[in-house]
Amino acid sequence: MIPAAQELWNNEIHSLTDTWANMPSKLIHENMVANWVGEVGSVADLGCGIGRYAAALKGQFKAYHGYDITAPMIQAARATYDTVPEVSFSLVDIFSFQVNTHYDVVLMIDVAQHQKDPMTAVERMLQLWNADRYIFSMLIGDHKEELLHSTVVPISWAANALREYWGVRLLRNSVVLVQEEAFMSLFMEVEKC
Repeated sequence: MIPAAQELWNNEIHSLTDTWANMPSKLIHENMVANWVGEVGSVADLGCGIGRYAAALKGQFKAYHGYDITAPMIQAARATYDTVPEVSFSLVDIFSFQVNTHYDVVLMIDVAQHQKDPMTAVERMLQLWNADRYIFSMLIGDHKEELLHSTVVPISWAANALREYWGVRLLRNSVVLVQEEAFMSLFMEVEKC
């Protein structure tokens, strides 16, 4: 993870959660992902933060398990959902931890972009986590750009990775402009070939 992003998650949880609660784009993305997920048995949310997707999915699942490397985020998530038996959270590094569980859907939203190499982050997710479908996002642009908390990858890299490296079939995608920036958020739903 980019060190500045890790520091932000560890030290600014309250300001981040307030910011996220008032971001219209977060709600739009959550609604879109919830529609893509549909009614399922099990969901793994990698980089779950405070568990916003547990709420966004509105009970569309029989079991939701959130995984995150940031202790304050997991503590906040557990405090929010401690009375909801079908929702649980674990403090783990999602890129080195592998469970022997099969999920209907694995989510990794707004996580790859905070890694030094977003393409490798997606590849690791596909290697370590067993699922029928994967829904993830990354920042894309015309060229690679390293921001303070994020990494933007060229759109051509993502298109080539689908076919050549990841061994997945694209089910659907959506590209969303990030405010007035010169890059976009790419959301993809894929399945292994």
